[in-house]
Amino acid sequence: AMQSQYERMLSEFAEYLETAQTKLSSDEISARDLPHLEQQLSAHKAFFADLESHRTLLEALQQKVDPSTRQRLLATHTSRVNSSHVIQDKAAFRGQQLDRLCSQWADFHANYSDINLWLERLERRMPAPTGDTDTLEEIRSKVWDFHSMQNALSERKADVYDVLDKGRQILQAVSCTGLDEEVQSFSDRWAQLNSDVDSSLKRCVNCYN
Repeated sequence: AMQSQYERMLSEFAEYLETAQTKLSSDEISARDLPHLEQQLSAHKAFFADLESHRTLLEALQQKVDPSTRQRLLATHTSRVNSSHVIQDKAAFRGQQLDRLCSQWADFHANYSDINLWLERLERRMPAPTGDTDTLEEIRSKVWDFHSMQNALSERKADVYDVLDKGRQILQAVSCTGLDEEVQSFSDRWAQLNSDVDSSLKRCVNCYN
């Protein structure tokens, strides 16, 4: 009974290692969003936490079988245990990679939410285009508003570039269409608002002069 249990355990361990190898075979990481990546990290930890317990049980069973069975299956046993150590090292590296990415993405998300809210507020402050019916007082007021917006854009320029840079760094490691669109859309809106403010200010100044 002990012999058949040990042989079955060796066979099951081989299947487990094959599945583990398949899970680690691709270097590409893709996720729908941050919660999806966090789910992948949890699943990874749960699956590979079993590896050591599988190996410990197998080695305990090896000591309990008769010497002839132990000798007959020694090469198979040693090969699988060695493979499990290699896989465990790869799994630890992947786990650290996923953990680091989750942390970076969470930081990015917090900073992005803050800077995006600020940009939305600034976009709503954009005065109406200067028209022929505008009085000098109205034009003067718009010039002041555009100067104020220019200063606000300048003050947070470094923050904006930092958030965009961090988003792009995450995208170098994770394939995520949603994040890619989010970063690109924010970058486009930032560039557009800067352009609109600059050109509108010039028009106002020309009208005023």
